[in-house]
Amino acid sequence: MNQAMSHLHAGRLGQAAELCRQVLSADPNFPHALHWLGFILCQQGQVQEGLAMMRRACEISPQTFDYHQNLAVVLFSLGELELAEQSCRRALQIRPDDAPACSNLGTVLKARGQLQESVEWYRKAVWIQPDAAPLWNNLGTALSASGQFAQAVEAFEKALRLQPRFAQCLSNLGTAFKELGRLGEAINVLHRAIELQPDLADAHHNLGMALLDAGQAEAAVDSYRQALSADADGVSGSGLLMAMQCLPAVDQSQMLQGHRAWARRHEPAMARLRRPHENSRDPDRRLRIGYVSPDFRQHSVATFIEAAISHHDHAQVEVFCYSDVIRPDAVTQRLAACADHWRSIVGLSHEQVVQIVRDDAIDILVDLAGHTAGNRLKVFAARPAPVQATWLGYIDTTGLESMDWRITDGLCDPPGLTEQWHTEKLLRLPRTFACYTPPADAPDVSPPPSAKAGHVMFACFTRLAKISPAMLSLWQRILGGVPGSRLLVGARGLQEPSLREQFLGTCSSAGIDKQKVELLGRMPFDQWLALHAQVDIALDTWPINGHTTTCHALWMGVPVVTLAGQRYASRMGCSVLSNLGLGDLSADNSEQYVEIATRLACDGDRLQMLRRTLRERISRSPLMDAPGFTRDLEAAFRGIWRQWCSSST
Repeated sequence: MNQAMSHLHAGRLGQAAELCRQVLSADPNFPHALHWLGFILCQQGQVQEGLAMMRRACEISPQTFDYHQNLAVVLFSLGELELAEQSCRRALQIRPDDAPACSNLGTVLKARGQLQESVEWYRKAVWIQPDAAPLWNNLGTALSASGQFAQAVEAFEKALRLQPRFAQCLSNLGTAFKELGRLGEAINVLHRAIELQPDLADAHHNLGMALLDAGQAEAAVDSYRQALSADADGVSGSGLLMAMQCLPAVDQSQMLQGHRAWARRHEPAMARLRRPHENSRDPDRRLRIGYVSPDFRQHSVATFIEAAISHHDHAQVEVFCYSDVIRPDAVTQRLAACADHWRSIVGLSHEQVVQIVRDDAIDILVDLAGHTAGNRLKVFAARPAPVQATWLGYIDTTGLESMDWRITDGLCDPPGLTEQWHTEKLLRLPRTFACYTPPADAPDVSPPPSAKAGHVMFACFTRLAKISPAMLSLWQRILGGVPGSRLLVGARGLQEPSLREQFLGTCSSAGIDKQKVELLGRMPFDQWLALHAQVDIALDTWPINGHTTTCHALWMGVPVVTLAGQRYASRMGCSVLSNLGLGDLSADNSEQYVEIATRLACDGDRLQMLRRTLRERISRSPLMDAPGFTRDLEAAFRGIWRQWCSSST
């Protein structure tokens, strides 16, 4: 066995395995040989045989700590999180004060979404071994996952005091800084991580996210490409697509190429899991609809999915929700209560989710994330359901050949305009592509502030990356056309002095007087809603319109002026306003955008009227007709189901 272990430590798995077999031929129940041969077989892909041997070793020698610990590691790598947790706990029964074992259990619990207990085990690990930088780093990752970013920063900084050149820890610290809105610090430490380890894909990816939040979309694109160079199978492909959306110079042909390139990288590996669908081809039976999302929580997607989930006709559809929410909240609970079946898929591999969906015999599987964070597009690449659609969470095609439909409406995607830019067929709902659920605790609408202040306040609440120099030039013309008017811009990161100065410099370059501009950073949601009392008119962005922010503004009595383009992302505002009977606030070109905004700002009577009536108007519109919208959605589902039923097998 000593020779076998020497070969194993040197990476010579074949020789090590052969020596273990020789030992077992003399003594079939020798636990050390069983354990390590099983471990080697797992590494070589012979998982079932290997696990059987490792478990047999645990049975023969149940008090051997390493056997349980290594079995836990193997199970974790296979995505068998529940079994991995059991092995971790058995190891800790043998050695309760083993710091790495405590940390391993914390890692398994974090992957399972049991964040508070995960933090507790990591804290025990650093209490036992306070001079171990990796353990402090692990504690920081659990604190970040649970949303305790300030405490996460403390843990990461403790790790870095112990190990200053710890690149992965610097990358994690950068992400925590980003979540706290400390973007300058985030970007600095991420650059340092990359200097220490240029091939660290995670650091390039995190830098891309921070740069995008800082409004540096071109630099973000470069960072995501660096991440892909280091790890072509990682999540940065979707991040790259998100960043490219913010570049006005990138046209739809380039975006389609990018989405198809993502699919070519990821779809073939999952396609091997495809199986014939045995769903009954009865066109009129009750349908099993599955929704997949990491955003069944306080999030823009939940703002628009709640109406459908809570108003489905359960005689016609059976609702399954596959939730990847790592920090559930009150919205999660509310949505779960409306579904027939709620499945948490936190910590599960794509392959495991594919099997769950298949076992549930889903008829129509609906993706609600697209290429946004936490997506499960690889599940859809395996086609676990006969009909698959994407909806709500993303502003473009997925690129997947296995995605059959993208749900939209005729205003966002007018017939003949955008079909060529999608790998999916477009499923147009008759009125609106989404139904709005307003915040339950939104403050009452207040009078337009211009009536008291004597000047008009324009505003835009968005991501900095969506505010292009071209957009600022249009805003400069609007401010110039409305004497005394001011501009309020709210975006994550603008609480940081360096970014404020940078943005104000960009405003000056566009000809906007910095004295006319007020900047606000991220704030609690209730405070942000109340801030609308200071706004007369909201100015939408282009080429990516707002959608959730537009609906919230309208609910608070603030009219929105939008600029419609030639694709879904730049036509969401047009869809919303047209459904309110306010299509005249949607411009078809830059000149109209400036003219509409200036004319509205100078029409005090209309501003007063809109302030008084917008909330009632949106309440009575298709945007909030939850029963009617859901019947439209169900009719669309029934239509695409009938198409599948009538298709050849």
